[in-house]
Amino acid sequence: MRNSWAARALGLLALLLPAACEKSGPEPAPQGYLFEKGPYQGFYDPNGKLIRLLYDQNGDKKADVVMLFYPNGKPKQVEADTDFDGKIDRWQYYTESGAIEIANVR
Repeated sequence: MRNSWAARALGLLALLLPAACEKSGPEPAPQGYLFEKGPYQGFYDPNGKLIRLLYDQNGDKKADVVMLFYPNGKPKQVEADTDFDGKIDRWQYYTESGAIEIANVR
């Protein structure tokens, strides 16, 4: 009786062990293209649609405005550091149709 229990346990272990050993690292980064021109950085998907736009208004090499876009090209979210202190102080969220859903100013 004891040997049959051990055999079943080993069989179960043999089934579960490969799944437990699989690497579960971070998800791969989205594929696309990054274009930089002056203070702007645009990230486009493989089909050429704009996904994210960064703007460095004061030239300190830190994004002052970050815009994310829906697949239809309309803005999804805008975050801005309007006083250049390194902290976001303005947020805007849009519906997929392009209407402002939430706007906050700190």
